[in-house]
Amino acid sequence: MLDLKQGLKILSIALTASLSAGVAQAAEVIGGPTGAQFSLANLPDGNYRFCSSRPPSDINRVSGICFRFRKQGSAVTGDYYYPYEGSSLCLNGRVNGNTVTGQAVERMPENAGAPDRLGSEQLYDWRPEGFLQVRRGIYVDDRNRRDAIRYRSALLNLNSFYQYNAGTVLPPADCPTRPNSAIGTDPDADNLREVGTSMYYEKPVYLDTSSIEPLGDSRYAYTTVIGVPSRLSETEYRLDCDDLETVQVLRSRYYDGDGDLQEIEEVNQAVPANPDNPSSTQRYNASRYICSEYAGLASRPAG
Repeated sequence: MLDLKQGLKILSIALTASLSAGVAQAAEVIGGPTGAQFSLANLPDGNYRFCSSRPPSDINRVSGICFRFRKQGSAVTGDYYYPYEGSSLCLNGRVNGNTVTGQAVERMPENAGAPDRLGSEQLYDWRPEGFLQVRRGIYVDDRNRRDAIRYRSALLNLNSFYQYNAGTVLPPADCPTRPNSAIGTDPDADNLREVGTSMYYEKPVYLDTSSIEPLGDSRYAYTTVIGVPSRLSETEYRLDCDDLETVQVLRSRYYDGDGDLQEIEEVNQAVPANPDNPSSTQRYNASRYICSEYAGLASRPAG
């Protein structure tokens, strides 16, 4: 058996090793601020952690808002996060000086409401501090869960950030939009009626007749599909048979080659359905068919 003296010695060694390991893993400022001493663009390839504030000298932890990232050439992928709050966003882009531009993905808490300026075409502050600005946000993932937003434009200003030791947590390799893939169901060909051609995909556009839903007062909802047999996109519309040359686009869903739902774009905007305009002929043809078959448009007197 160990005597008391030997036991205390072993305990002392273990405690010293434990404290040494803790100090080794503690957050430590090793450079900065950016702009005054160096720029991110000039850093060699590797993993990094930068934060907006420098902690007091007696505190070994990060301070402010942080960006943990991997850099390869000018390519940057990382997490922009609030260390003691839990909010974060994954950013993938290019660095120029101390500014990263690209796209960002924000994972949403369950039952969270949409940001007020989700689809804005103008850059706006993601949070009040103003280091990160985003625009053109769209929902991705399953239409019923809506647990991620992709900002198709993001601008992160890292001027005056401090470099910390990289730490033990690795930055992300990419910015996945969701943990699980949502597999779409190919449309039933028996319910599809060709109504035109997509100028973007250069493929036929089909009206899914099974989607037609009467809303009352000669108004209907319907869905068009591009991509048969493998679906590429769907768009939901609402129309009023008293105005065939305008329809309301509600939302579009986009799929990859495996049938996985990739993006949901909320539109909710009136668009033309002009029979003489190639880009909108398919909308007019769909509306004309629905109103003829379901609202008796053909039997109405002219004017």
